Amino acid sequence: MSDNRSSRGNNRGGGRRGRGSGGGRGSGGRGGNRSRRPKRYGSAPIADARARSADAIADANAKAEGRFDRDEPVMGFPKDMEEPRRFSFEWPLTPVPLATEEETAGLVVRKGEFGWLPDERVDEIAANLKGKAMSLEQALSLRSALLQQKTVYSHYKMQSRGRDLRAAYDKGVSIVELSKRFDFPPMNIFRTVLAEKGWGKTKIKESFKDPKRLKQREREEFEAAEA
Repeated sequence: MSDNRSSRGNNRGGGRRGRGSGGGRGSGGRGGNRSRRPKRYGSAPIADARARSADAIADANAKAEGRFDRDEPVMGFPKDMEEPRRFSFEWPLTPVPLATEEETAGLVVRKGEFGWLPDERVDEIAANLKGKAMSLEQALSLRSALLQQKTVYSHYKMQSRGRDLRAAYDKGVSIVELSKRFDFPPMNIFRTVLAEKGWGKTKIKESFKDPKRLKQREREEFEAAEA
């Protein structure tokens, strides 16, 4: 009996190894090829989004238009209200092409670059936008949105590196340098480092409100990270 169980277990193990090394989910299968495909920039096409939200949009429009036909008037409407009229507008749209936005995204967002941009960097962006269907104001607005998205998506990754961040900080690496190295927002790194040191959320919040309460190095790091 022991020999049969042993051979059966070996067969199972061999079967699993064979499937893993084949063309299924292994490195040579579809999964490997799919993971190497470049990620599509932007969200779903607008046509797909409208199709998925068609019922919700129709319901919202019906409720908005039906508020004038209710037996009991909506609170806040005057008793002798003028019959609502319809107006039609033609608003020419000049949307930024997705390809231009994708190209500009790589221009305005760099690793370890957060916060306000110096004038030289703004001038550089403006020079690269010449002849493109995107203004400098739109590019800077895009940068703000991308940085916010980047901050949200990298939050848990940053927290998982908390010990490494604190170890580097204790060795003398500045918060700004850590931001450039790990590509996390400097103020978020500073909060993570202090939390790793045992600081509570209330203490961190109160110390940031009144930086004079911080020790010399922490105060200097705070001022540099906030700049």
